[in-house]
Amino acid sequence: MSKHPIRRIGLILLLAFLLPALFFSAYELTNLSQQEEVLEDIYDQQLETVLYSVNSYAQDLVGSWRQKVYQNLQNGLETGGQEFIGKHPGVSGLLLMDSVEVSQFLWMDGGRWDSSSMTEAHWRPALQAKQEAFEKFYAYRENGFPKIAPFAFSPDSQQVMLGFLLPEKVEWVDFCGILIDVSDFVDSWLSPKLDATGNENFEMSLVDEASASCLFPPSGEPPATEVEASDYLWLFPKLKIAIHNSAGSIGEVVKRRFRWNLGMLLVMDAILILALWTVFRSIRKELRLSELKSEFVSNVSHEIRTPLALIRMFAETLEMNRVPTEEKKHEYYQIISQETRRLSGVVGKILNFSKMDKGKRVYHRKELALRELMNQTLYAYNFHLKQKGFTWTVEHADGPDTIFGDEDAISEVLINLLDNAVKYSEDNKELTFRTISQPGKIGFSVSDHGIGISLENQHSVFDQFFRVPTQGVHNVKGTGLGLSIVRQIVEDHGGSVAVASELGKGSTFTCWFPLKSEKSTG
Repeated sequence: MSKHPIRRIGLILLLAFLLPALFFSAYELTNLSQQEEVLEDIYDQQLETVLYSVNSYAQDLVGSWRQKVYQNLQNGLETGGQEFIGKHPGVSGLLLMDSVEVSQFLWMDGGRWDSSSMTEAHWRPALQAKQEAFEKFYAYRENGFPKIAPFAFSPDSQQVMLGFLLPEKVEWVDFCGILIDVSDFVDSWLSPKLDATGNENFEMSLVDEASASCLFPPSGEPPATEVEASDYLWLFPKLKIAIHNSAGSIGEVVKRRFRWNLGMLLVMDAILILALWTVFRSIRKELRLSELKSEFVSNVSHEIRTPLALIRMFAETLEMNRVPTEEKKHEYYQIISQETRRLSGVVGKILNFSKMDKGKRVYHRKELALRELMNQTLYAYNFHLKQKGFTWTVEHADGPDTIFGDEDAISEVLINLLDNAVKYSEDNKELTFRTISQPGKIGFSVSDHGIGISLENQHSVFDQFFRVPTQGVHNVKGTGLGLSIVRQIVEDHGGSVAVASELGKGSTFTCWFPLKSEKSTG
């Protein structure tokens, strides 16, 4: 069979389906990587947004307190100040001053803290250290921006003062500092926000790095999962807020998603390649079968045309009385008879193959002595073999040789093998026929010293229409069905067939059948 159509089909499948699919896969793979990077960037931005929202909440909360302090002080400095402290958990005191220079001040607490811990010796040096920052407060207020700044006065970091300028002076007070107990502030004001921010995928934590204590969650232990993002609270610089991914780190999530998408892409490519390979093999098989059938038709036409031509020629010669002697007439009759048998053999082979191919061949089984069957068949072909110039030997194995089978079918197997040996023998016209025995089975073999069969073709010699692609083989007449029929008949009798061959040295075909004692006759 020419390989060019197969190559063209393979190239078409490659260019039309496989290469575009592989290019698309490579493109998608690149896109996957880029998409995962974009996803990770978006995720990081979302985490930063969450942290920003918590910081903004704290900033807005204290900003609203600034306005409330201003309103309460208008009802009287001490009265309004104590009222504010009482209504706001986490606020432990207020520091009221006339200006940054502090020429006049008033300290108030809610009675929950020791006011002696908040003496002038604590807050005055801290305010003076941030003199430049406080001077900018006036510029912020003029521009409508309520600047709030933190001051850590408490040595144990449990209290922080948040200072700011009032919108306008109340009596002599222009600056106010709110003293906040950090732990109470977190429990009362930040915990609800952190609870609302967390969800099934994220957990929040808030840690005081100065005291190495966890203020949120209430259990006092931060989540064991990896921190995805963190930031310090603007108003409480020693408090660090963190976001934990309860489903694993975003890097792991992205990697899992990338591996999953990559795996699915590879599986789809593998399925496509397998499908294309299956289609290619099917097409190649169909093309091969089509070519074999074409060769079969050509060979059968030749097999039928040649004997018909001879029969017609000699019949016409006899009909016109152009044969001079009786001896010559007998020779012509003999040729006509021989070609008729040959033609009947070709037709019979085709009909038998057709029946077996459709599963309609019926076997008439009975007990057969294999050695005797071989002797009878060879006796019938004695003249044919001698006429072709062949010599042969027969070797029989000892032991049981009874099988249960169809006599005509088994004879056909031997005749097909014999015919094959005759066709493909060249100068060395020696044949060997053997019966061979093994426990539970018996068989026969036919050996020749002909052209032989290459190893790569030995597995195909029993296929339908197959003919060995050896130089000069097409000069040998045949249908390509003989060995296919041999295998089918042998297997239908519960046996097996094998070939052993070497190029230039000949071939041996062996058929095995179960002995009658091993095969039910039912």
